[in-house]
Amino acid sequence: MRPERYMSDHPLLPLIEDHDDSNGQGDRRTGARHLSVMRIVRLDMPSDQGLCLVRNISSGGLMAHVYDRLDVGDSVIAHFKSGFSPSGKVVWRRDAFAGVQFDHPIDVAQILGGDDHSTDGQTARAPRVPIDVAARVRIGALYRAVKLVDISLRGCKIETDHPLVARQQIVTTFTGLPAIAGTVRWTHDDLAGIAFDRAIAFDVLARWLADLNAARSPDGPERLRA
Repeated sequence: MRPERYMSDHPLLPLIEDHDDSNGQGDRRTGARHLSVMRIVRLDMPSDQGLCLVRNISSGGLMAHVYDRLDVGDSVIAHFKSGFSPSGKVVWRRDAFAGVQFDHPIDVAQILGGDDHSTDGQTARAPRVPIDVAARVRIGALYRAVKLVDISLRGCKIETDHPLVARQQIVTTFTGLPAIAGTVRWTHDDLAGIAFDRAIAFDVLARWLADLNAARSPDGPERLRA
């Protein structure tokens, strides 16, 4: 494999060229095929999980707008809505953007073409980020303390000691985010799924998650780069 190079029409996107073919010319086409996209992806980082916006992707890597601190050499896993989760390493960081080189070449059409349906044939959901923070819900005039288990742009899962009922109208409150009205979609034991009446803006949720990650980090606010 030849050393990494950068596309001339987009100097931020790292590409990996294929091995030379039998005539010594090499197949330069596979690594050079790339797409400009706008895909929200859950990103697993060395010690945290968050959201990023993939702006460019090829078989060899991707470029994304990231909100957490990422250092060159960090291992990451990008979870696409289609159910595919390629792993890779950060090979550069510039302002709010990062370049990731995949550990193995991917099939871009397969990963993006199935983005509306998961690998098991079910309709794909918005990326959910596991989390463990205190929150509150308001049911009528009553406030209840709950624990946030995961969150996406369109809903969340909570853990509560107080029984909830499907189709119940509630308002969820998380420190650092505006109150969000929603509906209880399902309950199971002490867990409940909430569908928000209005989706959280991606930029708002991504920055909120990054702030939480930074607060838990020994480096504190200095952990943020975006």
